[in-house]
Amino acid sequence: MLKDSKLDEKIWVQEIDTGVFIINRSLLRNNCNKTPYELCKGKPVNVKYFRIFKRKCYIKREDKKLGKFESCVDEAIFDGYSRKRKAYKCYNIR
Repeated sequence: MLKDSKLDEKIWVQEIDTGVFIINRSLLRNNCNKTPYELCKGKPVNVKYFRIFKRKCYIKREDKKLGKFESCVDEAIFDGYSRKRKAYKCYNIR
């Protein structure tokens, strides 16, 4: 799957990190019916902000001087979740 995406190998670390992030919030433990996140933090998991991995997305450009007919967004690929806040990580194709 990683080879077929034709992305740089530097991104593979991010993909593994995203996989672990999702597993920790979705798999239940057999003996107590809680996710690893619930066992560690003591509060239920919120997965409403989960998105489809490797999907095309658009990020806003923060350039100061955009021309009238220039695009104000860049095409990107959704690549994971931030550990510090509820934010997404995207790989900018440009």
